[in-house]
Amino acid sequence: MEAEKGLVVPLANYTLQPIKQLTLSVETRSPIRRVESVHHGSLRFEQKAGFATFSLPLVETDFVKLYY
Repeated sequence: MEAEKGLVVPLANYTLQPIKQLTLSVETRSPIRRVESVHHGSLRFEQKAGFATFSLPLVETDFVKLYY
């Protein structure tokens, strides 16, 4: 979901097993300043060719915020 100041990515794990390390690449229209998880706080990320890539563990649900 995109807004003026960035993006929110809702995550849901339907596997019924925790995912130790989920890696996502999100296409962005502007450079990203920071990435935060509701459950894990600030996340390290890489930005290349219009994509921000980051990893996090996922037990059930989370929301990841990418700030322009």
